[in-house]
Amino acid sequence: MARVRAAAALLDPWSDTPRRTRVRLGVLLARLPPPMVAGGDALDLAWPATRAGVLVDRGKDESLARAGHLIAGGWQIARFGAEPGHSVEHIVESLAVLLARVDRRLWRVLPDMRGRYRRRPRAPRVFGGPA
Repeated sequence: MARVRAAAALLDPWSDTPRRTRVRLGVLLARLPPPMVAGGDALDLAWPATRAGVLVDRGKDESLARAGHLIAGGWQIARFGAEPGHSVEHIVESLAVLLARVDRRLWRVLPDMRGRYRRRPRAPRVFGGPA
């Protein structure tokens, strides 16, 4: 029963092809942030918080048609076709690099908070005492 519950927790009704399901499970097994799966939407897997997404098994023209408005809106889109060089392991490694790059860019735009607040005064430390 425990194995059935664990397998049921990994199910996603919007994963429409076996390869996209394998990529999603590879992302989860690699301990990357869990993606949203949007059936019929522009992307196959998406991370809306970081504005990154993936298209799997799509041609270049179809990818641009599906995700053109997202690319124009600042999203980072990775596209992987059905070529033999695009194994699930390769796709997951590329997604890890993409998500790390997007995260670094998001952290770069945060304001610098160093020196904005005064330090709280501390009592002087006294080491040793009267002997």
